[in-house]
Amino acid sequence: MQSLLLKKKEKPVVTIAFLRKYNKKKYNKLTEEALKILFKSKLIIGEKMYKELKERKIAFEFLAIIRHLGAKANYISILHLQKLGFKRSTLTETIKFLSNLGYIEHKTGAIKLTKKPWTLKNEKFMKISSKKLWIHFLLNGSAITLWNIARIIAYKKNHSKANKSLFRNVDFVKDYGTMPYKLEKRKKSKDKRFTTIKLIKTVVKMPESEKDFVLLRIKNKFFDGSSATIGKSINFFKKGFIVN
Repeated sequence: MQSLLLKKKEKPVVTIAFLRKYNKKKYNKLTEEALKILFKSKLIIGEKMYKELKERKIAFEFLAIIRHLGAKANYISILHLQKLGFKRSTLTETIKFLSNLGYIEHKTGAIKLTKKPWTLKNEKFMKISSKKLWIHFLLNGSAITLWNIARIIAYKKNHSKANKSLFRNVDFVKDYGTMPYKLEKRKKSKDKRFTTIKLIKTVVKMPESEKDFVLLRIKNKFFDGSSATIGKSINFFKKGFIVN
C-alpha cells in the first residue's frame, strides 16, 4: 500500500532568486549545471596557493569544478568545461596560468590536476565547503573575501571560548572605537548581533545621518585586502550568518 504522506519537496540546489542576481553578470557566467557542481565542491587551500591565486576569481571556480569532476584521477575534457560556461579564451588563459604554477597538466583537449600539494605543513589555510560561501563568492566577493571569512571561521573553531573577543557589528557602534563583549548567548535581541573577530584596532566613521556606520579600515594582519574588501568579508557575518 502506497503511503498517502507527501514527501517534503527538496529545495533546489540553484534557486530562482540566486539565478536572477547571478544572471545580471555580463561576463564569465557559469551554466546552472556548473553552479550545482560548484555548490557541492569543497576546497582546502593553503596560504601560499591562495597568494598565487587571490586575484584570479575564475581560477578558483575552475579548480573547484574540475576537482569535483574527478580531475585528480582522470583527464577532464576541455570541451565539457566549455559546455559548463567557461569561455574558450578564458579556459586557455586559466589553463596556461595554472600549468605554469604546476597545479594542472594538459594534453590535447583535456586537463588533469597534478600531485602538487595545495596546502603546506603548518601554514594557514582556508576551507570552502558550503553553498553559502560559494554564493557570497559569486555575487559579492572574491578569493580575498573568502580568505578573510575562512580565517574568521577557523579562528572561532581553533580558540577556546575563554580566549575570544567579540565585537558588536559596526551598524550598532555608538562611539568611535571597538566594543568588546563577553561570549554569551543573547536570544531574541534585535540590535545585538555578534561577529567572532579578534581585532587590534577598528576605525569607524559616523556619517551625518547617524543611521549607518561604514567600516573604513581594519588594521590587523588577520585580514587581507583593501578596506572595501574587508568590509565585504564582515558583511557576510552581518547578514544573520552565525558560526556555531
